[in-house]
Amino acid sequence: METMEETQVRETGFKKIIYTSQERTELLEETPWSKTFGARQIETLADYMRAYKAKKGCVIFQEDDAESFMCMIIRGSVDIISSTSGSSRVVVNLQRGQSLGEMSLVDGRPRSASAVATTDSLLLVLSRDHFEHLIDEHAGLGVRFLLRLSRLISERLRRTNTLLEESIARSS
Repeated sequence: METMEETQVRETGFKKIIYTSQERTELLEETPWSKTFGARQIETLADYMRAYKAKKGCVIFQEDDAESFMCMIIRGSVDIISSTSGSSRVVVNLQRGQSLGEMSLVDGRPRSASAVATTDSLLLVLSRDHFEHLIDEHAGLGVRFLLRLSRLISERLRRTNTLLEESIARSS
């Protein structure tokens, strides 16, 4: 029986690929996340992640989607697109080593923006279910991972605040 996640993944062309735990560990080691964690912790994190490919133009997730997962970009690039008042605009283009979808992973709320692959991309994905299992089974690592996510979200919020202040100043 298919889960909702598997159905959604197939409909969007975002395809799961089978990599061994060792291969996922090696991919995760290519990201900046490897600087935050030790080798054994990276291996453990990789056990909870899955690899996916997204072809150029593939919608990884849509604004207001309910499913919760985050992605780490191993290869390729992804646009984050926000829709307001009937128009869409690219908020940011994320590249190799960056991540997306963290807010939904943490708060479980619908997506605040869409993500579209701008090149053929390889991503490591951590679902909310796997994230919760990580916390249950490896509490210390789960807390360190959550702290890293909190710092990342905080950095992005600070950048957004600066852009908002600059925009308000220009409007005045």
